[in-house]
Amino acid sequence: MDGETMSQDNYFHNRLRQGNFTHVLDVPKEGRVDAADPNNVYVGTAKVGSLNSDPAWLIQKITTAGTTTTLSFAGGNTVDNKIWNSRATYTYSS
Repeated sequence: MDGETMSQDNYFHNRLRQGNFTHVLDVPKEGRVDAADPNNVYVGTAKVGSLNSDPAWLIQKITTAGTTTTLSFAGGNTVDNKIWNSRATYTYSS
């Protein structure tokens, strides 16, 4: 699923229904999911038309260790100024 759009991912749609990711509803957004490592899944949203190399992404990391799942953000914030292509290089925190 690396680079697959979120519109094809049930996880994203479930999160929207649960009231999460509400920031994606203010302007048209598109998304990416990188689940190459199921224990470290990256979820990113950006304004429609943004390139993976643009500093326009809000990136979340979902880490699973045993029965514990942790949600954290690139740079420790929800600012959409990260680069999707650099998702693995950021420091993540809540």
